[in-house]
Amino acid sequence: MFGFSWFEVRGFYLIQGGVDLAGQAVDQLFPEDALVLTGDSNDVTLLYNTNRYGWTGGYASYFPNIPASIENAKNLGATVYVTTKFEESLEFGEYMVTNYPMVKRTDQYIIFSLEPNVQD
Repeated sequence: MFGFSWFEVRGFYLIQGGVDLAGQAVDQLFPEDALVLTGDSNDVTLLYNTNRYGWTGGYASYFPNIPASIENAKNLGATVYVTTKFEESLEFGEYMVTNYPMVKRTDQYIIFSLEPNVQD
């Protein structure tokens, strides 16, 4: 009986959310010394999944999603911005798309390089 139950519910435990996938992408695309700014919220889950040092940004954090926060984080050494919550039509989204190279975008996350002269 237990075996049949597990067969039915096992799919519920094989979830890979956007923060997992975004973290893996940053881990694969950037060097180990890259400093990351996340844009989801003050939750460190996305930052943890990148296997990098950095800062949490977005809602309720020291680095809210505004242009000044990006510039401040860059001054501290940030080289990557990653988020699973991105609206290109908002002022901040337009700023990022206009000023920084998009390294990768999926339906679950978006990654920007904060470094100049990055090759895609």
